[in-house]
Amino acid sequence: MTSFLSSEMTSELLWSACNGLGYDAVAGYLSTEIAEYIFSDIVYIGTIHILHYEHTKLMLNCGKHVLCEKPMALNTKQAQKMIELAQKKGLFFMEVGKQTSSMRNCE
Repeated sequence: MTSFLSSEMTSELLWSACNGLGYDAVAGYLSTEIAEYIFSDIVYIGTIHILHYEHTKLMLNCGKHVLCEKPMALNTKQAQKMIELAQKKGLFFMEVGKQTSSMRNCE
């Protein structure tokens, strides 16, 4: 099972879209109680950039593997702390980006 964290959709829309696919979903405010409710092993964090550090640390501290949308952090210090926390907890942590172009006419 996979979970999504997003600030771009209303809670109702996100729950509706994800529950139909069998996913957990969280929108907006995130707390330890909500993080512990998520039954999946891995989460995708797609919240606004300034929340990536806070949300990633919270998820890692709750034992969740994390895929975090670019940029993973606002600075090198934040990025290093998240990497160290993931390593300490034995969890997978990776920055992901959206592909905006495609290869055409490749032979």
